[in-house]
Amino acid sequence: RRVLTRQAWRETLSSDTARQVEREDFLHPELTREIIGGALEVFKTLGPGFIYRIYASACRYELKLRGLDVMPRTEFHVFLDDIDLGAINLGHLQIDNRALVFPVAVSNVDSLNITNLKAWMRYLNIPLGILVNFKTTWLEPIVLRI
Repeated sequence: RRVLTRQAWRETLSSDTARQVEREDFLHPELTREIIGGALEVFKTLGPGFIYRIYASACRYELKLRGLDVMPRTEFHVFLDDIDLGAINLGHLQIDNRALVFPVAVSNVDSLNITNLKAWMRYLNIPLGILVNFKTTWLEPIVLRI
């Protein structure tokens, strides 16, 4: 078993993530690279262990520093005909009209309902979603498309 120094760990994370984003089949590859790079920077700085709102705020700040037009999505209203059934609280980020970023901190990403995330993407007519789980020891973003 190999033990990495903190600096070596950061360099490994950066190079592995960069290789993943260089794939040609990504929708908006430059934007995807900036979002994942920003999430990686947040992860390298904070590490695991915080609640998702901390990561959402840090991602928002980091992505703004990278020159992206970031808008927080804090709630989603559910309607049945004209009746407002209430709001679902979120911590997602919208990057102009091209992407939604879903920063989460969950033990098991399989427990998330990806169908709901894609429904929000369809509702907002945003074709790209990036789910980032910050409760892991290794950052593995999941790219969603509708």
